[in-house]
Amino acid sequence: MSVWGVDVGLKHIACVAIGDRGTVPWQIDLKYPSTFRLPDKLALMHIQLLTWWPELWATVSPDMVWVEQPAGRFTNPSLYAAWGIVQASLREGLAPLTNYPTPILPIVPSEWKKIAIGRGDANKEAIMAWAREEGFQHASGDVIDAYGIATAAWVSSQPTPRP
Repeated sequence: MSVWGVDVGLKHIACVAIGDRGTVPWQIDLKYPSTFRLPDKLALMHIQLLTWWPELWATVSPDMVWVEQPAGRFTNPSLYAAWGIVQASLREGLAPLTNYPTPILPIVPSEWKKIAIGRGDANKEAIMAWAREEGFQHASGDVIDAYGIATAAWVSSQPTPRP
């Protein structure tokens, strides 16, 4: 069993795989010409991700993917567009590699934080401290968030012992 956690941004996409073989972090820095407007950026993001997902899949193939959904009072509408591109590219990029559709599920930040860390309102500092306690360190806060998302997916995918 392996799961991916994906943190979506307009400049970076972070993904962490957790599975029977351990934990693997990745981050792709999306590069755009400075003259690109949002539709051009989203089109290029889609193309870049379609090549990236199969590379990750070759390292750790996911049984399930959780993608962080934008949330909050002041969410950037462009981030919702990027979130849609990430989900579409995952479906399109993974479909030819598997014999079954890989579940790709949205998760809001407060939910994955509650499952992984125990506090749905955990801030960046608390998430980074938790990741260090877990033995996971990375320079990117986006990758650490992806680790939290993947941890929540992993915990949720484990069978619950029956009494």
